[in-house]
Amino acid sequence: MTWAVLGLLGAAVIAAGASGRSGALFVLGAVLLAEAVLLPFLPRLSARQQIKAMGSLLVPCRVTVDEDGMRTVTAAMGTRMAWEAFGSYVETDRLFVLRGPERSGMRGGWLAKRGLAGPAEVDRLRTLLDRRLPRA
Repeated sequence: MTWAVLGLLGAAVIAAGASGRSGALFVLGAVLLAEAVLLPFLPRLSARQQIKAMGSLLVPCRVTVDEDGMRTVTAAMGTRMAWEAFGSYVETDRLFVLRGPERSGMRGGWLAKRGLAGPAEVDRLRTLLDRRLPRA
């Protein structure tokens, strides 16, 4: 919505500058129009830059799941989340998606099945999740 307003404002200022032959208005309109075109892409570009900058610190990542919760360890950090931090889980073909509690607005996490040794490990993790969390 904001980018559309900026685009319309930029086009209007360019038109005013062109009709009045004012170079300053024309430049201002061009800047507003450029912002309108680039604004929708800035959050994605910013997130990519952050991921690239942090990527080497976050990979490899070791995740341990047990009766107490989930622990994640990388070269730069370690976190532990108890089962009470999650509200439910969903299973997809490739992931177990751990959802945050509805009331907290927290995000959960995910566990990639490809990180497990085989189908028996997937079944074992599913059994543990069924004991600790409801399926959504």
